[in-house]
Amino acid sequence: MATVIAVAPFEFDPSWPEPDVVATDYHQLVESRGHPAVVIDNLAHCRVGWAGEAEPRLSYPNITAKSKVKKGQDEVAVGNGITASQFTKWVVTGPHEEGVVTNFDVQETLLDHAFVHLGIDTDRINHPLVMTEPLCCPNYSRAGLTELILEGYMAPSVAYGISDLFSHLHSRPAAAQGTGLIVSLGYDNTCVIPIVNGRLDSRRSIRLDLGGFHLLQTMYKLLNLKRPGLGGLSYPQIRQLVDTHAYFSPDFGAEIDRWADPRYATRNAVRVQLPFEAAAAEAAVDSTRETAAELERRQQGNGLRLKEMHRQRRLEKLQEIRPRVRRLQLLRDEVAPLDEVERIATLARNGIESAAALNTELNQIERELGQLEDKMQADPGPSPTRKRARLGLTDDRRRIEDPDQWLRDVRAERRRVTELLRQGEAADVSGSGGVDDTDDLPRLARELDEMLATHEEAIVEQSRKRALDGLRHDHQVTLDTERIRVPEILYQPHIIGSSACGLSEILEHTFAQFSPAVAENLAANVFLTGQEAKIAGAAARLRAEIRAMRPADTDIHVFAAADPKADGWKGASAWAGQVDLASVSITRDWYAEHGPDRLVEHLASNQFVTPRTEPF
Repeated sequence: MATVIAVAPFEFDPSWPEPDVVATDYHQLVESRGHPAVVIDNLAHCRVGWAGEAEPRLSYPNITAKSKVKKGQDEVAVGNGITASQFTKWVVTGPHEEGVVTNFDVQETLLDHAFVHLGIDTDRINHPLVMTEPLCCPNYSRAGLTELILEGYMAPSVAYGISDLFSHLHSRPAAAQGTGLIVSLGYDNTCVIPIVNGRLDSRRSIRLDLGGFHLLQTMYKLLNLKRPGLGGLSYPQIRQLVDTHAYFSPDFGAEIDRWADPRYATRNAVRVQLPFEAAAAEAAVDSTRETAAELERRQQGNGLRLKEMHRQRRLEKLQEIRPRVRRLQLLRDEVAPLDEVERIATLARNGIESAAALNTELNQIERELGQLEDKMQADPGPSPTRKRARLGLTDDRRRIEDPDQWLRDVRAERRRVTELLRQGEAADVSGSGGVDDTDDLPRLARELDEMLATHEEAIVEQSRKRALDGLRHDHQVTLDTERIRVPEILYQPHIIGSSACGLSEILEHTFAQFSPAVAENLAANVFLTGQEAKIAGAAARLRAEIRAMRPADTDIHVFAAADPKADGWKGASAWAGQVDLASVSITRDWYAEHGPDRLVEHLASNQFVTPRTEPF
C-alpha cells in the first residue's frame, strides 16, 4: 500500500556557502599577541583559527576542485570557494584516504588557502602549528606532513593531537584526567577510545572504517532504488537529509516492524521535494503546450482541408449530374406519347437502346443525386453559428469543468471564423447556411474575442500552475525506513554488505579487555563526539547498547559533546593557549636531530610506535 502523507514536503535549503574572506587584522594581531599558534582541525571539514580564541576563523570542506582543461592550465577552487556547478563538473579531491593524509599536493593547496585567508602575508610561517590527526596515524603520513610544514613553510614547530581527545578535554576537562571511554562517530570512521588514568590506551582502541561518508552514500543509494536515475542531488543536499531526518532507533528490529503498519508509516514518513529548475520546467511546459497547440492546429487544418476537398468533389459531381438528370427526364417526357417505332428511333438518336434502359439509367442517376444531396445537407461546410452551438462555447459549466478543452475549442473556432472572413465565402455553399451565416461572422468574431479576453489569461495561468504542480509531484520521493536504516549501518554493517563488526560488538570487545573495575569506570564515563553524533538519538542508542551488555547494577552515563563538529578545534585552541607548546611540539631543532617520523607525545596525542626492524 502506498504511503500517503498530507504534510508539505521537505524543501532543501538552496543556499550555498559563501567563499572565505581574507582576514585584514593579521598585523594588529601580531602586534598585540606576538605569534600565537595556528590551530588546524584537519578533518573532512577543516576548521582553522588562532590559539586561545573561542571560535575558528575559517570553516570549510577539506577538499579542492580542479577544472578539466589542458595540463598546466587547471583552475583550482578550495573549500567554500567551490560553487555548486564546480562541485558536480570539476574533479573534486581531498587530502585524506579513510581519514589519513595521503595526498600531500592537495594538503599543501589547502594549507596555502588557510594561511592566506588568515591574513598571513610573510614569506614563511612564523607561527607554531597545532594540527589534528586520526587515531593511530601511520608514521609515514605524519612524517610527510611534518616535512611539508617545517621545510616547506619553515614553521618553527608543529604539535599533533587527536581531535576526539581535544573535544573530550574541552567538554569534560575534569573527567579527561581520569578513566573513561570516548566514542567518536566521525565522517571517515568510527572510533572507540579508552582513556585510562588520563592517557590514551591506543593498543585497546579500535577504529571502524564506517562513518558519515558511508551514511551519505547509503542514503543516496537507497533513494536511487526508489527513484532510479536520481542525479540531481548533491553532497550538501544528502547531508541535509541525514542531519534533518535520519535518527538512531533505540530498538531497530521492533521499529522496522512498526513501519510495516500503514498508519505508522503515514505519521512518520517524510516527503522530500527533489530539486528541479522551475524556470526550465516552466519553459518546458510552455514549449510542450505550444507544440501540442501547433499539432492540434495542424491536425484541424488538415481535417478541414480534407473535408473541404470532399465537399468540393461532391459539389462538382452535383453540377455534373443535375443537367444529365434534367436531360433524361425531358427525354422520358418526350418519348412517352410516341408510338413504338418513333420511340425506338428517338431513343436510338440519343444513344439509348430502349425505354426500359432509359428508366434504369434515370433511376440510378436520381438515386446517386439524392445521396449526394443528403451528404451535402449533413455536412454543409464550416458554418460558425452551428459549430459554436454544437461545441457549447457559451456553456459556463463546460468552461469550468474542462477549461483547457474549452479554450482550445474557442481558439479553433476563432481561427475558423478568421479563415471564413478571409475567404469571403458563405458558410454553407450548398445553400443550407445562407447569407445570414456570412453576415454573422463579424459578430461571432467579436464574441469569441471577448471570451478570449475574459478567460484566456486565467485559464493559461491555471494550466501552467497544474503542469508545474505535476512536475513538482514527479520530483518527490518519500523517506520512510531509510530514516533509521541509514544510521543503523554503524551498528549493523552487514546492511550494506560489510563484514566488519558493528559498534555494539566493538564496545563489548573493548569492555572485555579490561578488569571489571576499570570496565565499570569506562561505562560510567562514556563521552560521545564526532560529526555524526549530531544525528538524533545517537546518545540514547549508545546508552541502550551499553546497558544491554553490562551487568544490571552497572552505573552507565553517556555524555554528548555540546558541539560535536567544532569541539575538537575549540579544545585544541584552549589547550594550545594553556601549555608550553615548545615542550609538546616537534621543533625545528628536534626535527633536525630525530627526523620527520618521530612524535612528541602529550595528553591529547597519539602514542608513538617504533617501526619494527626485524622480520615478523
